[in-house]
Amino acid sequence: MLKKAFILALMAFNAFTLTNIDAQVPNGYITMTFDDFTFANSNTFASEADSVNQDLWTFINFRESYIDVDGVTVVSNGETNVNAEFAFKVNGGQHFELIYDDYSIIFTLEETDIDPPGINVFPYVVVIRPLSTRTVIDKDIVVELSLPDSSVIDSPDATGGFLELLVGYGLYNPVGLLIVFTVVLLIANITLAFLRLPSIVYIAVNLAIGTGFLAFNFIPFWAGFIFLSVITLFLILSIRGSKV
Repeated sequence: MLKKAFILALMAFNAFTLTNIDAQVPNGYITMTFDDFTFANSNTFASEADSVNQDLWTFINFRESYIDVDGVTVVSNGETNVNAEFAFKVNGGQHFELIYDDYSIIFTLEETDIDPPGINVFPYVVVIRPLSTRTVIDKDIVVELSLPDSSVIDSPDATGGFLELLVGYGLYNPVGLLIVFTVVLLIANITLAFLRLPSIVYIAVNLAIGTGFLAFNFIPFWAGFIFLSVITLFLILSIRGSKV
């Protein structure tokens, strides 16, 4: 009885430690800087292509994008927070258009017909057009585009708690966090087996652990999806009275 009480107390302490995290868990983002635009002679548009991070130019990523124009954050997590408009359009080809400071800034997801001046622009290109004939494009304009990348986990600004421990031991990366996830599951399930608790408790505890790691962005979505799918299957079998 004393051993069981000690194990339960240890589990409660670990749960308390995991929930006392003194840092924001950042999403992994890749930032692309566009500051070397090719200008048309007529000053009708300027363009610059991305040849490095093309796989990030997706509809979903732009819905979570951050865009800075000359140091001003115009789009934050896919939403404008200044006097601007940001929308997905399909006319002429799929692209996102940002209307800001008398400019139309276009991010092409596929080959797009820019009208005016009515030319085809290839995918993964940033195009700047003045909305007024009186507007001259600033040749020093800088556009920074940040798109989420699931393979990147930035080091957090950790001041204490569980995250600082992970950073200190070099475990705050995709592989390290998956190892931590596995170790936590092993400890939890060995403890539950020692206590000889029913299978529904196993399922509930594993579900809570998996959901917690996903909520804090500690494990990739694909890993969490597979894990939660297996737990859901075990839950269905348990409800039907099958042995799990």
